[in-house]
Amino acid sequence: MSLFFQDALADLGRLSARKLDKTSRRIRKNLADVEWKMGLCLLAMVRTSGFRELGYATISEYGEKVLNLSGKKLSWLLGTAKALEHLPLLSQAFKKGEIGWGKVRALQSLATPETEREWLDFALKNSTDAVAKKVAMSPTQWKRHRALEASLRKEPVVSVQAVKAVLSKSVETSV
Repeated sequence: MSLFFQDALADLGRLSARKLDKTSRRIRKNLADVEWKMGLCLLAMVRTSGFRELGYATISEYGEKVLNLSGKKLSWLLGTAKALEHLPLLSQAFKKGEIGWGKVRALQSLATPETEREWLDFALKNSTDAVAKKVAMSPTQWKRHRALEASLRKEPVVSVQAVKAVLSKSVETSV
């Protein structure tokens, strides 16, 4: 273990549980805000073709060489930014750190402007695992038809009532 790491860990180890919790929560909130902003920057870079202006053939090449992002992380950030553009409640909750990366990632393909309130309320009250399981048990036609894209075309494949029905079913959680 490096001296730098040891010193940083020792400094944190001297904090009371409450102060360590407060620090962890502040860092988590900052992390959500930074991830939100990175997604927006990448989306703007794609829409303006800024990566080409900088000499990169693809956004993936730019992301990997300049930002040290894996293709998977870059793809997730871009996909999330595209979805959150149309989901203001989820976007704000994510930016503020009220819901985390895993929950947003799970919900981005199912939530629509019409149903995002229901999904967000569920996400706020449940663990990331419970949200992922609920998304997994959601009707496959919602996923197959990409609910958000259909809603944006004014062809919603799901109603608020249908989402409420799915969310009212219990999810088994493993401990």
